[in-house]
Amino acid sequence: MESKSGSDSPSQTPSQDGQSRRSLGFLQRVVSRRRPDSQPRVEAHGSLGLNLLFCPTEPLLELVFVHGLGGGSIKTWCFAEDVTKFWPKEWLPKESGFGNIRIYSYGYDADWQASKSTSTINVHDFGRELLEKIRNSTHILSSTTNPIVFVAHSMGGLVIKQAYVLARQDPSSAELAGRMKAMVFLGTPHRGSDLARTLNRILGAFPGRSSRSYISNLSGQNELLGLLNDSFRHFAPDVSLYSFYESRPTNLGLRSEMIVPKESAILGYPAEGIAKLDADHRHICKFESPSDPNYTSVLEVLRNTTKGILDSVSTKVEETWRDMRKIEAFLEMPARPDDDLGDVEEARVEGSCEWLAKNEAFQGWADPDSADSPVVYWLSANPGTGKSVLAGYVVNTLTNRNLNCSYYFFRHGDKDKSTVGGFLRSLLYQMAQQSTQLRQQFLSLIEKEAQFNKDDPKIIWRQFVRPIVNNPSACSTAHYWVLDALDECSDFETLFTAMGNIERRSRIRILITSRKLPEISQQFSELRGNRRAAITVVEDEISLKHTEADIRLYLEANQHKLHVGNEEQKAEFCARILDKSEYSFLWARIVLEELASAWSISEIQRILEEVPPKMVPLYSRALAIMSSRPPRRRLLTRAILTWIVCAVRPLTVAELREALKLDLEDEIRELEGAIASLCAQLVHIDNTGRAMMIHLTAKEFLTNPELDSEFRIDKDLGHLRLATNCLKFLCSEQMKVPRKLRASSKQAASQFQTRSPFAAYACLEFGEHLQRATPMDDTLSNLLCNFFGANVLSWIEYIATTGNLSVMTRTADSLNTYFRRNVQSSSASSEESVRLAQSWAVDLRRIVARFGPTLLVWPWTIYGHIPPFCPKSSAIVATAGSRFGRITINGLRDEHWNDRIACIDSSPDIPLAVACGDTIFAVAYSSQVIKLYYGNTCLYWKTFDNIFAIEDHLLFNGTNTHLISASGYTMKVLEIDSGSICWQVRTSDIIMTVAVTEDDKTLMAVDMDGNFTAWSIQSGRVEQQLCWRKKMPPPLSRKEALPSSAAFSPAGSYFGVSYLGGPVCVYDVESNGFHGFLEHEDDAGSQLHGRVPEELPCPAAMVFNTNRGNPTIAVAHDTGGVYIFDYKKCKQLAVACMVSSREFLRRQPHLELACSPDGSTLAVADIGVIHLVEFETLRPIYRVETDWSGCIHLSFSTDGLLLFDIRRTQCNVWEPAALLGMRKQDIPSTEAAEGTPIINKMDSDEPGDLITEEPNSDEMSITTIQLTDEGDFFFVGRDDGSVSVFETALGKQRRVLYRQQEPENWVVSLAWGSEKCVIASGKLHGFVVLELTPEPQHGWDVKAKVMEWRGGPTPFAMLFDPSNNFLLVSDETEHMVWDDFNDGLNKRIKRVIGVYGSRVLFLDRQGWVSSVDEGQLETRAYVRHFPIPSDWDWVSPLIMRVVHGGAES
Repeated sequence: MESKSGSDSPSQTPSQDGQSRRSLGFLQRVVSRRRPDSQPRVEAHGSLGLNLLFCPTEPLLELVFVHGLGGGSIKTWCFAEDVTKFWPKEWLPKESGFGNIRIYSYGYDADWQASKSTSTINVHDFGRELLEKIRNSTHILSSTTNPIVFVAHSMGGLVIKQAYVLARQDPSSAELAGRMKAMVFLGTPHRGSDLARTLNRILGAFPGRSSRSYISNLSGQNELLGLLNDSFRHFAPDVSLYSFYESRPTNLGLRSEMIVPKESAILGYPAEGIAKLDADHRHICKFESPSDPNYTSVLEVLRNTTKGILDSVSTKVEETWRDMRKIEAFLEMPARPDDDLGDVEEARVEGSCEWLAKNEAFQGWADPDSADSPVVYWLSANPGTGKSVLAGYVVNTLTNRNLNCSYYFFRHGDKDKSTVGGFLRSLLYQMAQQSTQLRQQFLSLIEKEAQFNKDDPKIIWRQFVRPIVNNPSACSTAHYWVLDALDECSDFETLFTAMGNIERRSRIRILITSRKLPEISQQFSELRGNRRAAITVVEDEISLKHTEADIRLYLEANQHKLHVGNEEQKAEFCARILDKSEYSFLWARIVLEELASAWSISEIQRILEEVPPKMVPLYSRALAIMSSRPPRRRLLTRAILTWIVCAVRPLTVAELREALKLDLEDEIRELEGAIASLCAQLVHIDNTGRAMMIHLTAKEFLTNPELDSEFRIDKDLGHLRLATNCLKFLCSEQMKVPRKLRASSKQAASQFQTRSPFAAYACLEFGEHLQRATPMDDTLSNLLCNFFGANVLSWIEYIATTGNLSVMTRTADSLNTYFRRNVQSSSASSEESVRLAQSWAVDLRRIVARFGPTLLVWPWTIYGHIPPFCPKSSAIVATAGSRFGRITINGLRDEHWNDRIACIDSSPDIPLAVACGDTIFAVAYSSQVIKLYYGNTCLYWKTFDNIFAIEDHLLFNGTNTHLISASGYTMKVLEIDSGSICWQVRTSDIIMTVAVTEDDKTLMAVDMDGNFTAWSIQSGRVEQQLCWRKKMPPPLSRKEALPSSAAFSPAGSYFGVSYLGGPVCVYDVESNGFHGFLEHEDDAGSQLHGRVPEELPCPAAMVFNTNRGNPTIAVAHDTGGVYIFDYKKCKQLAVACMVSSREFLRRQPHLELACSPDGSTLAVADIGVIHLVEFETLRPIYRVETDWSGCIHLSFSTDGLLLFDIRRTQCNVWEPAALLGMRKQDIPSTEAAEGTPIINKMDSDEPGDLITEEPNSDEMSITTIQLTDEGDFFFVGRDDGSVSVFETALGKQRRVLYRQQEPENWVVSLAWGSEKCVIASGKLHGFVVLELTPEPQHGWDVKAKVMEWRGGPTPFAMLFDPSNNFLLVSDETEHMVWDDFNDGLNKRIKRVIGVYGSRVLFLDRQGWVSSVDEGQLETRAYVRHFPIPSDWDWVSPLIMRVVHGGAES
């Protein structure tokens, strides 16, 4: 059966219910008229079994209708057998109070006239069948706590009684019986009917027919009926009972008779409800219209019965309320959507807006059963004509019909309500209210501590909304979105992009109101003309006639506000208002409010004479009145207007009071009254206590540069004023760092709640005002210095408690924007604040990227735990100093932040490829998974674990809805939202490169077998295939000529192919032919390095310029040379070598290339470095220092500001200063350290020392260190297998103690035992233990080899016990103890550090330095001390040891 869905609909008072039903009836009647005149008649009784009639998205109660003798699941409940009058389905779901009630109609074989009807079945059988159908219903089983209510006609009442008795008597059905809460009987013969005997006699008189047992059960003398009544009376007290009896005899043809008299239709039990219906037995259950008094009587009983049950079962409602509070916090909802709806509901009067229901276009859009309804209904009008009130009317009309409806009122100037991101979050909140399934999805995300950028509409749409609207199971019924004032949305273009992605199968309907601006009209035009878009658009305008009619109704309903004049005079005043309004609802409302303050007829007449038509003259008159007031009042008026106009979101009266107290240094206690008195015609307070401009046109009027008034608001100066006062608060005592540092987030949240109501606004929004402000003055300069020098850490803690760290990155961007705008006008006195603020702009981004996860869980770590791990010259270290430090870290080499903002270490998993989308990036790993991360915070989002392959290529499509992955012979297309594989295909050979065409419709690939293939991204259908190998010149056309790599041009019209020892070939796809060779004129690498290669230089990597208008390609050779070619002319343009001669002698270069999105910059990655050069000229721009490992993948972010590279087990995110459009020296705290960021050499002794035996040892990288207990010496392991001893005081190497001889023999770990002077040296798959002896000249010498172990796991950490009798050896997955050392903490330990006193120090798996007492090694309890930044595993493994004093090294 057909099902519909509804939304929550609270119970209404009688007056509210009457008004909503009138509105409902109005729309319902006109929608009904649209249906065909010839309605289908009921040709059968209806389906047997339990038929679902109405299914809301969040059902709280099950309502089951059961027919009687000779009836059917449809026929019984239809007046005149007209399905449009099938009231349980057509009328009841639309009534208030039934929005959360799931409705069924049950059918069973009780057609006594049918010749094939079984004669032996009785009421007991019918009851058992009904019980089984309920017991096996998937809907009823899925909602295990929902109460069940029955409505039964005639014999159906006996059937439900029998089902209930059977359920009570069966222990296995006890829970189901407990859910049966009420029964409503319509003409049920509880004590039998005299007609039963007559019917059986008639049946016996016809050939082929016999009497029916179930008819015999209706006889008053029937034994089974007596037994049923006797059993039921024992269980009846546990259910609510209501019996209706008929009052008219039924026409039986030859005579009329009361089928079920009153004495049989009522049970006579205590608390039983009894009522008469003015109907015969046949019509007691069917009604002609919703206004039928009999229907109204039954409706009220059902409403009261179900409401009482739902009120008594309140646990589920309370649980839903708690869940919604969690979701509200997760989505960071600034205000609930019903706040704005309440405002427009107050403005609407009865009868207004109802003209819309007569509009045929609107009727088509609003009809949920119409398959060809338009998706978008755009209603436009002039400003102030009541569009918002009309939108509110539509919302109420739809919700009163129990249709799923979500709504949003855009508000210009309100940061929280003027963006598509805000709308989408509100939409998700409302849909979660209406759907248990969606609510559970959100709760699951909250439990997993999921993070997403709540300000990015693309992420919200792709991650949450689009999977819902395009999923038939998640959105199976029509869902309506009502969007008001789209012209007040700051980024409405994003919404049109999203609407273009709604699929045809979606049942979303969208109503949009706005002014008819050219830019919005253009967007609708493009949407209609977009062939890919699956939606239809209907455009309509609010006519002047309808506006005038609604204004008249409003004035008539509110003329009682006038204090003078009789009814006739008041009507005359309202008529004059209407005449002068010129169809402006807003104008009429403002004038009426002014007249309401007049106390004489002459004053009203004067106002009506003086008040000008149109809004601008009306606003000018308001300013003139304000200007006539005393100076102090004008000062306060201007301050109020400035704050309300420039605030990025509406301030509450409490917030505004505190803001004005800072601004004017005076407290306005009765602020709400002051606003009403001083700014009444321009400002109003809404029903949630927020102060805002009365209309967008009022704000535009006050900010007009041509306005000649002392109350004109200069936005730049206004934002400067607000930024200054926000900083005043941030520098105040309330934001001072607490003396006693908090130990939990709850303590921090509690502390912040006691602060001023203005605290949240000042903390979250000061950056927004700063970036829009005018040039800095000395006051702002001093405030910035004070804030960043004192209270900035407390501010960071507050931001972390909100859970939205993107505020910190936005503030950093705001600081940079402000100083770029005003750098030329900054005074000398502000230079210090400029320097400090610029440093903090860098630090804020680095802190979020490196310490974000820690801050979200432990906000208080910003004081003492995070600063010690930041570079010494960073702004946070200068601010924090040693005030909070119990942690001291020595030996940090980087004095400044380097260019790396994040490091994702996946050890032991190895990343293989990275791809960048608009807001996310993806990394493919050797464990056959793909992980997605947020681009702005680099925090983890989700994993695709259904890949089952090691991916070599990753690529986002143009709209970032799909991810393309390729591995060997297999190509996959994954949907990002769901993670499911849309399609996959196997190619004839290994895939070398992939690309997507500019129109985002086609996926292309080139394989090693010489094939080019193009597929449809949506379907996976092959659209083009050609064999390019055959078109190559010999010998490259032979099958033996194996290509090594390939790349596509930006438009996909060319691709390049390289061969080992050969040139790069360019192939023209459009002409399907070989285009030419890219042959270099010389080998830059060979010439620079002064040697001729034994073999021809081999192309190692290539990348086309991403600028389609620049036909160039970069090719890197294995000699270190990079060449630029014009690939259309096949001509070399530039050449440069990226590897020094010294490096070339040590190793063969391996270069990776990437081109910036705008085509201007080429990135060249090698071991230890990323070069940024101009693409066409190869002129150096910037050099990024990396660790000394090879780069296997390199990629730019889509905005060209970030670089991503993969080295060993790390995916690194770089933000080179050059990509930000500034020189490095412009940002003091971003200066990269000299040399490499890892320690790979120590000063050696003078010639003649033992170290001279190893001339290259200073070039060998350090892999591990170990200190002696006294701390005077330490031992160093290197990647050449050597172990050396150093003097701590001088940092001088004394000698090489030992060298391992095996290949791949680097030292992976060291352990020192002071009791027996032994040192353990770990290597690949084994370790060796040496006994040492003190030696005066060199510190220590080898006395003997104690033992050597080979063939086991690699010991990444080792530890002697204090007696040196036992050795703990740990690899990546397990711990081993030589002899009997206990390993009870092995699952908690990531890496052992050492021993201090009686405590074992180690790094736990969450990255915290921790310790445990030796006697508690078998327990799981240990102490955490401080976290280590994730990017400190720069050299794997991180090297840490303990000195005698207990400090870390």
